[in-house]
Amino acid sequence: MNANITINSIGPVIHAQFEVKPLVVIIGPQSSGKSTIAKLVSFCQWLEKRLILDGELPCTIETGLFEFHHLSKEYFSNKSDVLYSSESVRIHIDSKKNITFDILKRDEYQLTKNIYIPSERNFVSVIPNLGKYNEKQDNIMNFLYDWGTAKKYSPDPKTILNLPVSYFCDKNGNDMIQLSNSEKKLLLGNSSSGLQSLVPLIILIEYLSDTIYKKDRVLSPDERVRLTTLSETYGTNSAEGLLKQFTQYKYSNFIIEEPEQNLFPDTQKDLLYYLIRISKHRNNLRHKMFLTTHSPYILYSINNCLLAGLVEKESLDKTDKALPCYTSRVKREEVSMFKIDKGKLENIQLEKNGLLGDHYFNQSLSTTMDEFYQLMDYLYED
Repeated sequence: MNANITINSIGPVIHAQFEVKPLVVIIGPQSSGKSTIAKLVSFCQWLEKRLILDGELPCTIETGLFEFHHLSKEYFSNKSDVLYSSESVRIHIDSKKNITFDILKRDEYQLTKNIYIPSERNFVSVIPNLGKYNEKQDNIMNFLYDWGTAKKYSPDPKTILNLPVSYFCDKNGNDMIQLSNSEKKLLLGNSSSGLQSLVPLIILIEYLSDTIYKKDRVLSPDERVRLTTLSETYGTNSAEGLLKQFTQYKYSNFIIEEPEQNLFPDTQKDLLYYLIRISKHRNNLRHKMFLTTHSPYILYSINNCLLAGLVEKESLDKTDKALPCYTSRVKREEVSMFKIDKGKLENIQLEKNGLLGDHYFNQSLSTTMDEFYQLMDYLYED
């Protein structure tokens, strides 16, 4: 069962209510509330995890939301309200910034790795010795710490999507790009802005969707104490089973701001297909993706994946199955696409099949094309 969230009067967001499906995409202009919604979802997912593990609130809203996610305190008013509910917990944030909760089902909780990938991610490519910076803990620095760990697992060149380049981390910790058609190597910080945005995203996703699930996780001191306590209460075998449930990740929650950042439309499409393949077909795990975007190409690409999921396999010939979107096909019940307009979240999928409506395709180009045709009238007027 997926979680549900309702947001009222938080900053630019007047009202948003939706189910957090395996793939959620929100499109909208700058400062419309996309990141506000994403940060609230991320905060509630993290709270859910800590409440299940610890049984108590791990932080105040000031440290967990305002400081970690840089959400302005001024976004709250006397009408503000957030309600997050899942099979495991119910979390309520009221207008006075109070957090209340109910733990519903603890035994069936599946431990998740939660990661917020901010739009500022490309700064890791251009500022040296970032690993030494440890002034504060926020979503940007949290991304930096995960990136610093992830790249250590990339000593060998890894091809980036369908681009003619590979990435590797050399023995000195430098981020390197190798051109596929030559022996030339250059620092990631000296490469294109698209690569500086794309490479940290790809390498971190590879690590958090694959590598962490292949290596044994070392118990923390607190977890070892908990194991001893559980052993005394339930016996060694039962204790190990309980601790395993709460220390081994079952899947990853990715929240990604502007995945299309600095990318050509074809590369945006390839990236989206890659993200869906990762979420559905990596080691039999079902990772979740929450994306905010300015790009209609991201939506068009998801539409292709939805359509591929609607078409019966028997009706496809070998040529159709070779289409890139076929290996990234998704079911309509796994996807939600929204636009945020004037503070309100609106679903932009057709009810009958989950595809984007024709009106949305037309609307996204109408302003530009209207100007074009108006000027054409002047060019060809008698």
